[in-house]
Amino acid sequence: MANLSFVEKQVLENILDMDNGYVLDLSNRNFREIVYDATDLDIYSEKYNDYGESKANRLRSFWTKESNQLVSKLLYAMANYWEHIMVVPLGHVNTDSKFFKGLLQIAERLKSEMSDHIAAMETNINDISFQKLKRIISDLIEDNKPDEALDRLHTYMVLYLRKLLDKYGLRHNPSTPLHALLGTYKNKLMQEKVIDSVMTEEILKSSINILEKNNHVRNNQSLAHANDLLNYSESLLIFKVVSSTIEFIESIEERSK
Repeated sequence: MANLSFVEKQVLENILDMDNGYVLDLSNRNFREIVYDATDLDIYSEKYNDYGESKANRLRSFWTKESNQLVSKLLYAMANYWEHIMVVPLGHVNTDSKFFKGLLQIAERLKSEMSDHIAAMETNINDISFQKLKRIISDLIEDNKPDEALDRLHTYMVLYLRKLLDKYGLRHNPSTPLHALLGTYKNKLMQEKVIDSVMTEEILKSSINILEKNNHVRNNQSLAHANDLLNYSESLLIFKVVSSTIEFIESIEERSK
C-alpha cells in the first residue's frame, strides 16, 4: 500500500481531475497503456476493481494495493503525459502551475522513501568491483525490479562481510556462506562488548537466520540460475531487510572509530 496521506490523496484527486470517474483526459486504452508502460501492470485486471469500473476508481484501488515505488513511477508517467501530450496541445495548464508541481512533489516523496534504503547501502569500501555492484543494485531497485536484484544483493553482502572480516583479521574462506560471515562478525561484537542490549543481540541473531535463508532464495528464486523469480513484494522486503542490516553495521563501524 502506498503511503499517501489523506491530504495527498485529495490533492491528486484534484490534479488528475478524478471527480467524474476520469483521469486527466485519458481514454480507457491510453490509461491502460500509461499504467502498463510505467509499472508492467494491467490496471484493468480484477485486482483493481474494488471500488468500481471507472478509471478514477481503478486508480484509487491501485494506490491502496501497490508500493510507494510503483505509485511514484506512475505519477511521474502521468506528469510526463501532462507536460508533453495533454498540456502542450491544449494549452490550458502549464508546468509552472502549483498543480503540476504538486504532482511531482508527491511522486518525489514516495520515491525518496525507497532512496533511503538505497542510501543505507553506502559503505566506506573503496573497491571498484564492489562499487559497480552497488550501482547495478541501485539501478535495478530504482527501476522497480527488486526481483532481478536478488542475486546481486547476495553477492554484495558476501563481498561486504568478507571485506569487514579482513579488516579485523577474522578467519573465513571462499566457501564460507553468507550467514556464517555475519555470525563471525556478530561474535566479534559480543566479545568486545560493543552491543549494549539483549534485544540488539537477538536482532543480529535473527539477521543471521534471515541471511541463511537468503542462500536458498539466491539459488532457487533469483537470476543466479534458471529460476522462476520471487514475487515483487517479497523481493522488496528482502532488499529492505538487507539494507537495514548494512546500515546498522555501518553505524557500529562509525561508532568504533
